[in-house]
Amino acid sequence: MTSSKSLNFFLAALFLATLIVALNWPLNPIYGGDVEWYLKIFQGDIQDVIQPFSGRIFFPFLAGMAHYIFGIDAEHSFLFITIAALYLLFLCLAVVLKKILPFSLMLAPLLFMPYFAGISSEYLLPDAFFLFSSTLFFVFLFYNQEIPALLTLFFMFLTRESIILFGLIFLCLSIYKGKRMLALGTFFIIAISIFVTGQINSLGIPNAHNLQSFLYFALKIPYYFFNNVLGISLWSNTLANCDPIYNFALPSWLPLGSIERVGSCGFMPEAMLATFVALLTLLGIMPVVIFYLIRRNFQEIFRRLPFWFIVTVAYGASSYLISIFVTPSAERFIGYAASAFILTVPFLMREFLKINRNLLIKLSAIHMSLAWLPFVLRLAGWDYAATLQIFIIVIAIAAYLYTFYLLKGALVQGGRQALAP
Repeated sequence: MTSSKSLNFFLAALFLATLIVALNWPLNPIYGGDVEWYLKIFQGDIQDVIQPFSGRIFFPFLAGMAHYIFGIDAEHSFLFITIAALYLLFLCLAVVLKKILPFSLMLAPLLFMPYFAGISSEYLLPDAFFLFSSTLFFVFLFYNQEIPALLTLFFMFLTRESIILFGLIFLCLSIYKGKRMLALGTFFIIAISIFVTGQINSLGIPNAHNLQSFLYFALKIPYYFFNNVLGISLWSNTLANCDPIYNFALPSWLPLGSIERVGSCGFMPEAMLATFVALLTLLGIMPVVIFYLIRRNFQEIFRRLPFWFIVTVAYGASSYLISIFVTPSAERFIGYAASAFILTVPFLMREFLKINRNLLIKLSAIHMSLAWLPFVLRLAGWDYAATLQIFIIVIAIAAYLYTFYLLKGALVQGGRQALAP
């Protein structure tokens, strides 16, 4: 029975991955932007790559391996790695979800989401591969394979340097849970990853602002907060992204590289509205389920639930919450929480909700409708203007409120016995 159930989950995962790829076929890559740097690394021109992209070598390295082994061009090499990562991602999720969900059919609302179609179509970017890497990390933790998990963490550093935040969270959780050897191993991985990526990063050219790496990342936080949350686009003489409505000179003693003047482009709500649409719809209702059940059962979760779950939900929540601070496209970083939420939402629901068929049907319908709403409206040719974004936000808030109502009515006080692998 167990082997039959596993087979059903794996076949369902493969079918859904195929459906996602077919949804986008034929795939048309988008050039420009960040893609330029990954292609340069693939071609061996890392000295022409701007920092910090020059440190993100692992994804183009794998594409280079595919090019060497199969003799395919750059575009198809990246395509091969991305599609393989998508299939492996779904299989990794199935490896854990078969322990949590009773039926393979329940994979559909969790995996058949337009976000996965998006990252598979933009196959020249490392998003699908990075998501697979983080999911593999969670699978190793689920099965108590700590050394492979740490090795995976190292390669995640070589894919995106921003994983250092999660590395520090993982280190703190390991110490909190009394896992001394794991904490020591994590510290070692963080230290060696920072050193290795720093050395590789130095091969590239300095960022446009000539800032030190630490200061560069620190200044991204207020810049993207103003842009993504407040709708205020900031300007500097090194960025020159608009004709500023006002600007002023900075004191010369500030260690800000080539930045001499800063200002504002004014109120530009497009990015702000896009951020809220992504926060409320990209992952369906999974964020509201996560945060509602954790808020209601926070102490119980940290006291009793297994370590893999705490780490996974911490990664998902941190990726989701800091997305507005670290990237011009919050949607990409929000999506990095997808696999963590997919693994932890069914676990939390099984643990703290009285589940019946009626509840599952309602939650699945709300989740799928919300996740697919922006995609369907764009597909229908609707102009994705501010009025439409506000309409989507209003619909999403209504869906969240109804989800709150359903969750509150299904709460189980005290929870059930935690699942062990």
